[in-house]
Amino acid sequence: MEDQQREMVPFIQELLQNKSPIEHRKVGIKILFSICSSIGEQGLDQEQTYVNMMKSVFIETNYKLRRDGIIFMQDYFKNQDVAVLVESDRFKNLYLPELLGYLEDED
Repeated sequence: MEDQQREMVPFIQELLQNKSPIEHRKVGIKILFSICSSIGEQGLDQEQTYVNMMKSVFIETNYKLRRDGIIFMQDYFKNQDVAVLVESDRFKNLYLPELLGYLEDED
């Protein structure tokens, strides 16, 4: 992973905090998901911090921010080898439960 992306971790974490204004949190989400898209599954395997931040977005109490996570997955899956992705532990343990949870979401 590039050093620049690693250097972004504290900045993104600050933006994603519940105490941050929603506009800042949305910017943090956009930056986070942009990096996740660029590093792909292999990069996420190497950098658990980004996976943990993704999880925090997926369980966000603000449904508009949570929806951003689902939109990310939709776009992300389009650029992945789906046959390989659906066999991965991350798909089974993170992506799929979040997608199903969003479908059940009352918001």
